[in-house]
Amino acid sequence: MPDGHDVGSRRIFAASLIGFMLAVAAGNVSAQGDQVWSQEAVSPAINQKGLSVTQTFSAPQPVHPQAVITSVRVQRQTRTLGQLGSVLCTAPGAGRCVVLFGSYTSTQAFNGLPADQTFYLTHTLVGHGPQTPPAFVRSGLSVWYSVGPSLQGQRGKSATPDTP
Repeated sequence: MPDGHDVGSRRIFAASLIGFMLAVAAGNVSAQGDQVWSQEAVSPAINQKGLSVTQTFSAPQPVHPQAVITSVRVQRQTRTLGQLGSVLCTAPGAGRCVVLFGSYTSTQAFNGLPADQTFYLTHTLVGHGPQTPPAFVRSGLSVWYSVGPSLQGQRGKSATPDTP
């Protein structure tokens, strides 16, 4: 872990991420059968304003091949004094993208995409010149998805109903 990111700040981030996930789970994600995969990561160092770094997030466990995204939430935190711009995309700098505002963003822009979709979170410090000390972005991504009521419990089986 880079200097300046002490145990206390890691605990605060972890507690806020857990609180964020619990609030979302109790809130507006209400579709029956929704499941979630989540990841958190620290970005590579941002040493230069105007240059971008990208974090990659993928499902840590296999998901049902027919599962689709129902909601995406992202949290980001940095200690830099500069203005941070962040974009979440389905391909590096391309695909379907959402510009992030504030510390937390939730979106349905990715709804219907495969739940095993890889996401690319790109951060850029606005401006030009060196960034001293380097900036790091701590991010958490949660992807809610649904297999659908007719596919629940059908792992490895055909999704077509049995006929008598």
